Amino acid sequence: MPDLSFTRDEVEARAGRKPWTRQREFHEEIDPDDMAETAAAYARAASQARDAADLAERATRVSEQSGARDGSALVDAEGRIDATDRALQSGGDDIDGVVRHLVRAMNQAIDTDEKVTGLIHDPGKLEDDYARHLRAAVVEWNGMQRALQARVAERAAEWDAWQRAQPQGGSAPVHTPLLVQYGGRTATALPTTGAQGTSYAFPDSEAADVRNTHLGNAASDASAAYGEIDDEIEVYRHRLAQEGAELRRLGYDLTAGPLGLWTTEDMAKFDAQQFGEESRKEEPDPELLSLYTQGLGAIGDGVYGDAQPPGDPERQLTADERAYLERFYGSLDSETLGRLGRLPDLGRVSEAAKADVANGISMLTNPDAGGIDPSGEGMRNVPESIRNFLESPFTVDGRGVPTSESRFIEEQRDLNGFGGLMATADVAPGDAFAKELATSAVEAEKVASRAEARFQGVSEQNSGSSGMLSAAALNTEVSADLLRDDTFRGDLLSQRWYNSAGAADLIDSGTTVPDGVDPQGVEAMRYVEAAYDVLGYAKDHPDQINAPQDPMGISQTNHSPLQRAVGDTTLRYLDLLSNDGDQTRLWTGGTTAEEPAINGTQYQNAFTFSAKDRQALFGMMNETEGDVRQSFFDQVALWESARARAEFGSGTPDVDTFYNIGTIEGTVAYVQGQADTSGTEAAGMGFKAAKIGFGAASTLAAGPPGALGFFGLSEGADLMVDQMDDSAEEAERWAARNREVWGDVNGRVAIADAARAADAGVPGPPRPDATNPSHTGFDRSDLRRYANSYTGRLGIGEEMGMYEDGFDNANRAPGPS
Repeated sequence: MPDLSFTRDEVEARAGRKPWTRQREFHEEIDPDDMAETAAAYARAASQARDAADLAERATRVSEQSGARDGSALVDAEGRIDATDRALQSGGDDIDGVVRHLVRAMNQAIDTDEKVTGLIHDPGKLEDDYARHLRAAVVEWNGMQRALQARVAERAAEWDAWQRAQPQGGSAPVHTPLLVQYGGRTATALPTTGAQGTSYAFPDSEAADVRNTHLGNAASDASAAYGEIDDEIEVYRHRLAQEGAELRRLGYDLTAGPLGLWTTEDMAKFDAQQFGEESRKEEPDPELLSLYTQGLGAIGDGVYGDAQPPGDPERQLTADERAYLERFYGSLDSETLGRLGRLPDLGRVSEAAKADVANGISMLTNPDAGGIDPSGEGMRNVPESIRNFLESPFTVDGRGVPTSESRFIEEQRDLNGFGGLMATADVAPGDAFAKELATSAVEAEKVASRAEARFQGVSEQNSGSSGMLSAAALNTEVSADLLRDDTFRGDLLSQRWYNSAGAADLIDSGTTVPDGVDPQGVEAMRYVEAAYDVLGYAKDHPDQINAPQDPMGISQTNHSPLQRAVGDTTLRYLDLLSNDGDQTRLWTGGTTAEEPAINGTQYQNAFTFSAKDRQALFGMMNETEGDVRQSFFDQVALWESARARAEFGSGTPDVDTFYNIGTIEGTVAYVQGQADTSGTEAAGMGFKAAKIGFGAASTLAAGPPGALGFFGLSEGADLMVDQMDDSAEEAERWAARNREVWGDVNGRVAIADAARAADAGVPGPPRPDATNPSHTGFDRSDLRRYANSYTGRLGIGEEMGMYEDGFDNANRAPGPS
C-alpha cells in the first residue's frame, strides 16, 4: 500500500496558513505555565513598592531569585490568577490599580491561550479533523482497490462470454487499461503481464491524486481553524493594548518587570499592522495611533529614562526589545511611514505617536543603544521601510535625473512625509545613521533641484530633507564632523533650499559646544572648528547663504532659517571675531600660553578672522532678509553692551577689550556704510538707531550679564532680545528723525549704558530715549555729550580711547588679508 499520509507541516504549507505553528508560538509567547510565578513576584513586590516604576523593578528582582516564586496559592480552580487574593492587594490604591491591570492582562493571556489551544485539541477541532482526513485517504484507497478487483472480475467474465460466442472458440484475451469508478473518482488501472499471468494496478499518480485530495481537504480545515485562532488572538491583543495604555497612564513601564507581554515580536507585528490600517483611514483616530505605538514609547522610556529631551541611552535594548523594533518596522512599508509624516495635526496625542515611531527608528539604528549598526554592509539589516528613504528614494536615470514627473511627485511626497516624521524625533540617532540621514537629505535636495530644472518646476517641493537634517542634528558630534567635511559642507550650503530649517538645525547643533563640555577641552575642538569652517564658507559665498529668489519662478527658496543660523554662530563666537588679528586662522588643542588673550581669556580652541574676512562676514549678514538682519545687529549691540558691562563689573577693565568692542562696531559701521542704500537707507539707519534706543542698560542692570557665553553671546541672549519687541518701530522713529550716519556714537552710548549699569551710584546726565515722547529735538551731538559726560565721570577715558581706535581701524577698507 502506498504512503498516503501527510504531515501537519505539509497541511500548513498547502493551506498557506499555519494554525498548529500559530498555536505553539502563541503558547510560547504567553508562557502560561510561568504566569502564577509572575503573579507571585508582583504580589511580593507590591507590599514594598513606592510607586509603579518601583513595583516593576522589585518584581523583576524577585522573579530573578531562584526558588522565590511559588504562585500556586494565587491560582484559582480554573488556572486563572485570582485578583482578589489579599497578597495582590497590599500596596496601596495606586499600586493595587497597577496590579489589577497586570492581573487582568495575565488572565486575558491565559484565557486566550486556552481558547486557541482548544481550537486545535478540543474534540471535533483541528486535530480530529486532521486524523479524519488521514483515515479518509486510506479508506478511499482501499475502496478503489476493491472497485478495481470487481472491475477485473467483470472484465474476465465479459471476455469469457465473448469467447464462447465465437464459432471457432475465439483467441487469447486482450488486456487493455481499465477505468475504475469509486466515490465520484474515475481512475485508470494498467495491466502488467508476468510469469503469474496478467494483473492490474493503479499507477503511482493515482495514489498521489488520492493523497493530494485529502491533503487539500485537511488544508481547508486548517485554514478555517487559523482564521478562528487569528480572531481570538486579535481580540486578545486589542485588550492587551488597552491594558497597556492604562498601565502607562498609571506610570508603569511596560518594558520593565517580569511580564513582557507588550513587547513580544508577534505583538510588534500586530501593532504595526493595526497602526498601518488606522493611518490609511481618511480620518485616523489619534487615540488608536497612540495605542498601537505605545510599545515603541515604552521601549524608549526604558532605554532613555524620563529625561526631556533624552540624552545618552541609560541602558541598551534587550534582545526582546530589539526584536520588537525589527518586527514592527519590518511589518510596515515605506508608504506607511511617509503617510504618517503627512498626517494633519490631530493634536498632542498624534504628535506623540509620530515621535514614538521616529524615536523607534533612531533606537533601532543605534548600535550604542543595542540596535543595528547601519554602517557599510550593515545598512542591509535596516528594515526596508526605512532603508528605501536613504538608499533610493527617487527613480532616476544614470545622471541622477528623475525619469517621470508624476512618479517623482509621488516619491517626493513620501520623502516629505518621512522627513516630517523624523523631524518629530527627540532621541539622537546613532553616528552612522545620523550621517546617512544628513547625506541622504542633501542628495535628495540635489535630485529635487534637477527635477525642477527638467520639468520646469514641480508641484511638490522638497521639505523632507529638512526634517531628516533636523533629526540628524540631534547628534551634535556627527553634526560638527559633517560641517568640518569640505565636501558635505559645500553641498549643504550651496543648495537652494525650499525649507532651510533642517540645515539651520545642523549648523546650530554642530557649532555649539554642548552643555557639560569644557570649551577649552579636546571634546570642544570639533565644534569650534565647525564654526570656523561654516563662517569661512559663509563669508566666501554670500549669494549661496542668502539665495535670492529665482527670477523665473521655477524654484522656491526660504533661507531665513539658514541665515539666522549663520548669524547665531557669528554671535556665539563674537569674542573671537572681535580680535583684530591680521590673519584668518584656527587653533585647537594647543597650549593656551602660546596664543594671545582675547578679551581677557586665553583660548585653547579658537579662531580669528582678518579685518577683510570679518567685514565680508558682516557684509553677508547685512544682506540677509529684514527680520534676520534686524535681529542680528540688535544682538551685536547687545554683545557690545554686555561685554562692556562685564569689564566694568570686574573692577579691573581690560582696555584691549574696548578696542575689540570698537572693532565690532567699526565693522558694522563699515559694512552698512558700504551697502547699496537704494531703497534700504531707512532700514540701514534703523539698525543703528535700534542699537541706541532698545535700552540695553536697563535690561542688563537687573542682574549679572548672563548674555555672555565662553566665546561670545550665549543662548541666553534670546531671552533678552525678547524684551526688544519694539526695536523695529523704534528704529523707524529714529530713521525718520535723522538720516545722517551716526559714526561711533552707537558704541559710545552702549559703553556709557554699560558703565552706568555696572555702577549706578555714579550720577550722570539723563539719557536721551527715543521711546520717551518728551525726549525730542536731540541729535548725535546730544548723545555724544551724554556718553562723554557719563564716561568722564567714571574716569574711563583710556577705555573710550581704545574703543575709538578699534572703531577707526575697522571702519575702513582693509588691506590684503
